[in-house]
Amino acid sequence: MVSWLLAAAMAAQVETGDIGLFHRERAAAATVEELRSRYFAKASPGWKRYLAGAGDPAIFTQSYRLYPKFFATSEPGCRRVAEAKPEIERALEAFRELYPHPGVPVTIGVGSVSGAGRGERDGVYLAAEFFSKGPGLDDSELAPWQRAFLAPPEGIAAAAVHEMVHVYQARTTDSTLLVACLREGAADFVAELITGRHTNPALVEWASPRKAALFQEFARRAHGSYHTGWIYDAGENSGRPANVGYWIGYEIAKDFHARAAAKRTAIADIVEMRDPRALVAASSYRWLVIPPAAKKRRRR
Repeated sequence: MVSWLLAAAMAAQVETGDIGLFHRERAAAATVEELRSRYFAKASPGWKRYLAGAGDPAIFTQSYRLYPKFFATSEPGCRRVAEAKPEIERALEAFRELYPHPGVPVTIGVGSVSGAGRGERDGVYLAAEFFSKGPGLDDSELAPWQRAFLAPPEGIAAAAVHEMVHVYQARTTDSTLLVACLREGAADFVAELITGRHTNPALVEWASPRKAALFQEFARRAHGSYHTGWIYDAGENSGRPANVGYWIGYEIAKDFHARAAAKRTAIADIVEMRDPRALVAASSYRWLVIPPAAKKRRRR
C-alpha cells in the first residue's frame, strides 16, 4: 500500500518553479553571466540535473546574450506554461491509469532554446521557452530551426505525456528510420489519446491530405539509417514541415491501436515498443515490413 501511494505521488510530481526563477533572475541580473550563475545556483535539483546534462554553461551564457528579445517576450507564454501545472498532472495521471507505471518527476524550466524536452530514466525535462509561442513573442533573433519547433503553451501537457512515454520505451540498437519514426510517433499518439491534442497540429493538417504519397516516399527510406528530411530536422531545405516522420509513426501507431481487440495490451505494445516491426506487421501498413507476395505466373 505504501509503495502504491509513493508511486502515485511520484507520477503527479511536476515542478515548475524554475520558470519564475529564471525570469526573476533575468530582471535582477546586471549581466548575462550573472543571470546564468544565479539561475544555475538557485535551480531546483531536477532542473540542475537538466542544466548539467544540456551542455557547457558557456552555451547558456551565449544563448542569453544572443536572444535577449526572445527571452524577454517569452515570459508571458512561459508563465502560462507554469499555470498549466494542474492540467499536466491530470494528463500524467490519466496516462498512468491507461498504462500503469511508477512515474518519474517532471521538471519544467527555462533552457537555452536548444531542445524542447527529453524523457530519461530519472525524470522528464521540458524547456518552457519552446512552449511560449503566442501574441507578442519576438522570435526574430532565433534560427529557422528554432522557430520551427516553437509551440503554444496549450501544448505542454501533451508534450509531458510524449516525454513520459519515452521513459518507458525499451532500449534499442535498431537505428533505422522506421524504428526512429515509430518511437516518436507512438509517443505523439499516446499524448493525443490522453490529452485530445496532437503535439504538432499543423503537421497533421499538412500531412493528412498527402498521406498516400508520403508513405510511398517513406517506404523507400524506411529501412535505412539516414534520417534527414524525415525526423530530427527542421524542414528548412525540404519545403515541408519539420519532423514529418513523427506523423508517419503516429499514423502507424494509431492504426495499430484501432485494429487491436485488446486495447490496454495494445497501449503497452505502443508505449514499450519492444517489437516495432511486429507492431507494423499488425497494422494496415504491414507492407512496410512484409512485401506483398509475388504474383504467380499464369499457366499457359
